[in-house]
Amino acid sequence: MAKRVPIGILSLYIYAACSQATASDQRPFELTREESGSWRLAPEIRYLTTRTNFNGSRETESMSSGDSLSRIYAEALAVYGLTPALSGYVRMSWLTTILQQNDLSTSAYGLGDQFLGLNLKLSPILSLQTDVKVPAYSNTSARTNDQSYLGAGSFDVTFGGFIKLPLSEAKESPWSMTGGVAYRVRSAGYSASVPWSLYLDHQPVKGSGWIFQVGGYGSYIFAAEELTETDSNADYSNANGSYIVDSLRPTYFNARALVGYQASPSLAVLVSGYKTITGASTVDLFAGSLGLQWRWNSSRAGTGNKPVYEKANRGFVNYSLEAKVKRVNDRLNLVKIDKGKQDGVAVGQIFDIFIINKDGQPIEAIARAECTAIQITEAALTIKEYFKETWIDEGFIVKRLVE
Repeated sequence: MAKRVPIGILSLYIYAACSQATASDQRPFELTREESGSWRLAPEIRYLTTRTNFNGSRETESMSSGDSLSRIYAEALAVYGLTPALSGYVRMSWLTTILQQNDLSTSAYGLGDQFLGLNLKLSPILSLQTDVKVPAYSNTSARTNDQSYLGAGSFDVTFGGFIKLPLSEAKESPWSMTGGVAYRVRSAGYSASVPWSLYLDHQPVKGSGWIFQVGGYGSYIFAAEELTETDSNADYSNANGSYIVDSLRPTYFNARALVGYQASPSLAVLVSGYKTITGASTVDLFAGSLGLQWRWNSSRAGTGNKPVYEKANRGFVNYSLEAKVKRVNDRLNLVKIDKGKQDGVAVGQIFDIFIINKDGQPIEAIARAECTAIQITEAALTIKEYFKETWIDEGFIVKRLVE
């Protein structure tokens, strides 16, 4: 229901590595996955504002003298690692949109675009991702009632892929470059588009540390029609003439930066923002954010007072190979060991990880892992089960199980 409200907005954005969004609010196409048995929950509130559009000649034009459009999103992203290769995610959204016309403002609120998606990890660096966007609102109803639009109103299906390349193996400075590209089909007369993203990313290897991300993303349109064509059913009051909903064929490039702090492997606080740099037949946006996200592994929960290790180790009588942990990535549940193919290590083999005493001798097994990648002199293990809630550190002993 439309109503007059005073202008004054406080924005709080609880950030998550988002899923792809519609071209209307220009959120990025981003990698969204978790390790097997791991959850990520990220409620969020996001604020964006605009006063100008990019026309078909990539020149900025004011919406109208004294006019602006702002939105506040309240959203929640949940991601779960279904298997070592497959992750599923849902994103629910509620928003308020505010149109400023001279000294008065008009607002509308309700459910926004809802997402359901899957990510398939093909290798340590390559994955495929698809999602479906469903608008939980009606622009037809908003137009009839002379209310502001809550979104583009289109059903979207997106399919694409990502490549994530590590740039550094330093223990406390894991840099990587992530690039993605997809093909998006849209309803309601919107042209199909090609969203893309490219980021330089820094994540702490274990425990706490700083998080940095900088890069850009955008959307390209393959269409013979003029880019300036707009939705003829959208009048001035629905979006103040903003291309945030009116443009049927938007193309744009945005710059984005993020900084945050990981207080623990399960909790991070982040601040991010993005700005439209250039585009054609698209809205010129600025958005800022402050955020939180939680991660946890369900395989560690529910053990009570009964030692998981005693149960997990039944059926194994000895070990056939011993190695040492060279590097640890707690966030991804990965460890690297100093034995590889030349030592008889093979993908699929199972290992126990032992905590050591001050003399370097193994004391007790604290986790079980599976070999998922191998080289000549080293191998990568993915942790499948924790026997004890403790840190895994470099120098810990790893032993291969014999059934």
